[in-house]
Amino acid sequence: MMREGLRRVVADNGKLEVVGEAEDADSAWTALERIQPDLVLMDVDLPGGGGIPLTRRLQDAYPQVKVLMLTGQLELRYVDEALAAGACGYLLKTNGPMELLCAIDAVLAGKTYLCVDTTTRRLAANHDFTPSDPVMPGTALSERETQVLRLVVDGLRNKEIAARLGIGIKSVETYRSRVMKRLGCSSPAELVRAAIRAGLVKA
Repeated sequence: MMREGLRRVVADNGKLEVVGEAEDADSAWTALERIQPDLVLMDVDLPGGGGIPLTRRLQDAYPQVKVLMLTGQLELRYVDEALAAGACGYLLKTNGPMELLCAIDAVLAGKTYLCVDTTTRRLAANHDFTPSDPVMPGTALSERETQVLRLVVDGLRNKEIAARLGIGIKSVETYRSRVMKRLGCSSPAELVRAAIRAGLVKA
């Protein structure tokens, strides 16, 4: 799916609005700082530095902005890198318009979306992974999310975490909510247990 095709699919949906486009990493960052959209369709091979480093930079600065990563070729190492950078989904450019819209809906709803091709490859590469898993604990969390998680497990409150990391309280709340969703937790106690089981923190 090229940019023109992506724009048409999104615009024709009726529920979504295209608020910006960019040809390279520098112009994308400038646009992102100005617009701060709800969702970014990010090309892994974005000229000028690549989509994964830009996603990491974006998530550090604006964690509320969700990223759906697009790629021309499926390589599992890029999937892990994208998720670790903070992307909420991974989709092949060859996937059809319906799957693109399904992925967008899922990501905007706070879920993580991996295209069928990605799930199939993961099943072949790792027999412990199933499509219902809450996105590979330990590899799906960004560095900042892991920092927040460790401080939550240490018993720090959002205000204390914000002061410790030098970020806003709302950013802490966003990171904390995202970690709970990714680890499939509905309470702080479940989050602590999941973090220990995943080896993200020590008991």
